[in-house]
Amino acid sequence: GRERTKGLLILPPPASVTDDVAAQLSELGVPVVVLATCEWSDPPEHLFHVAPDVFEDGRMKVCHLAERGHRSIGYIHNEPDSPEYTSAWRGMRQGLRDSGIQLKELKRSVGSTSVWHDSMEAGRRQTEQMIAKHRVTALIVGSEAGAAAATEGFLADGVGVHVDELVGAGLENGPRNVELAARIATHPGRPLPDVVVLPIKVPGADRV
Repeated sequence: GRERTKGLLILPPPASVTDDVAAQLSELGVPVVVLATCEWSDPPEHLFHVAPDVFEDGRMKVCHLAERGHRSIGYIHNEPDSPEYTSAWRGMRQGLRDSGIQLKELKRSVGSTSVWHDSMEAGRRQTEQMIAKHRVTALIVGSEAGAAAATEGFLADGVGVHVDELVGAGLENGPRNVELAARIATHPGRPLPDVVVLPIKVPGADRV
């Protein structure tokens, strides 16, 4: 029961711990740690938040792709707007500067999704729009769900993707994703963009 609860750890969907939700959590009267970046107008009592350095996360991804020769990169923003994704976008732009690539070479998908809406459908839809509109050679996808959906979209269109690039997108986890990775590995067709999921673990995140 509540009388035996000494504290809570919460891993919320992006942008879901609003001021109203934070106030309700504060009323529990025990320490609550939210594993996400939060921007509360008035920090509630008992609430804390920790998160990895998503700015560096975004910067590292772009630098990694630039080192592999990519000069036109697409960002699939398939999750709700949140402080994490704003910071990650800034980090990606810094990665372009660090790599000597013009900012215009980073394309951002149009539209987003709201809390609790289908981020997989958003990932697939935005990826299709990105590929149709821009000649990008690499994609950074906002979440594992979006990366999985984008990959399924590639398969449905009869286009293969490098399976070794998808392992970094978290597609090696879970029976459904193992099956999907096997389909990608054996699917004929030309390779499309490398897929990198956001966020990845960054140095020091385990010490937060």
